[in-house]
Amino acid sequence: MSTIEIQFATTEILQMLNTAIAALGNVEPAMQDIGRYMLRQTAMRFEREQDPDGKRWANLHPQRWAQKDNKKILTENGELRGSINYRTTGSSVTIGTIKPYAAILQLGGQTRAHLIRPKTKKALAWPGCGHPVKEVKHPGSKFPPRPFLGVGGQDEQEIMLIISNFMTVFGK
Repeated sequence: MSTIEIQFATTEILQMLNTAIAALGNVEPAMQDIGRYMLRQTAMRFEREQDPDGKRWANLHPQRWAQKDNKKILTENGELRGSINYRTTGSSVTIGTIKPYAAILQLGGQTRAHLIRPKTKKALAWPGCGHPVKEVKHPGSKFPPRPFLGVGGQDEQEIMLIISNFMTVFGK
């Protein structure tokens, strides 16, 4: 299983959070609100095909694009998008996925070279191959970074607003 951990905290957010903790002790409800907000923002990134700061994701390779029925980037069958969740622990929020391929999609990189062998037949064949083969030496695939997790500038402002509203409603 791969794990991606993205930590963020501007000085302003940390100060607000520390003030809230000192005044109220339990900030779990605010963390829940932040988690729900970030979940919605992450879903919007898949819709808009952009990173946390609004930059468009790199396009798919033209050959890969032509093969897709669903032309949305990072949305082959919706499993990655559907697997994203959050959890809170007192004064923190973690948002992420347990999908093992998420890290290479988020950060970019290259898979290692490997052999492809048939699973249920004796040989592999595809259009243009000419003749069946017992195995194919795959050189690995390159992936540009397409960040879907993270906190953008607009998100920071909203997080500060969530904490501020929490302190106003539950403050003493």
